[in-house]
Amino acid sequence: MNATGINSKNGDRRLNRIRIFSRIFQLLIVIYAVLVCLLVLACWFGWVGMLPHSTKLVFSEHQTFAAPFEMPAPVLALATAKYGLMMFCALILYRLFGLYGQGKYFTAKNITYIRFLGYYVVVDWIVNFLLESQAHYMTIIFTQPVTGLVIIFIAWIMDEGRKIKEEQELTV
Repeated sequence: MNATGINSKNGDRRLNRIRIFSRIFQLLIVIYAVLVCLLVLACWFGWVGMLPHSTKLVFSEHQTFAAPFEMPAPVLALATAKYGLMMFCALILYRLFGLYGQGKYFTAKNITYIRFLGYYVVVDWIVNFLLESQAHYMTIIFTQPVTGLVIIFIAWIMDEGRKIKEEQELTV
């Protein structure tokens, strides 16, 4: 067997593994999204009361409640926004892994999804900061927004690299 046949076979195995793991991650994301939806519904409709009494609703480190009716309106609004953002992030990840499963790794759409994930990390930090400020507990840690900005920067670099590659492919 020649080297091309060996490389092609190994490449097919790698692509197949990526497809399999992408599907597994998509399934995990769907399960996660269903659980988050059930949690939000439980909060909004008071189903949390059916859970054991030791169950607490935790939206941030210093925002813990036994029932949704105990929450102040701003906390409930911020918590709802937080879970809405989580669902948006889950959708973005689902689509990103879908593209990976199709063998599309460095497309403009992938880069857009990765950029959105960076924005999510920054906005989630802002929502957490606002939740903590509602508890009158102000600790500012910049790890999360810096991480989000690094993800956005990596997406920008990937996009520039993609553009350079496209330009080189068009050059004769």
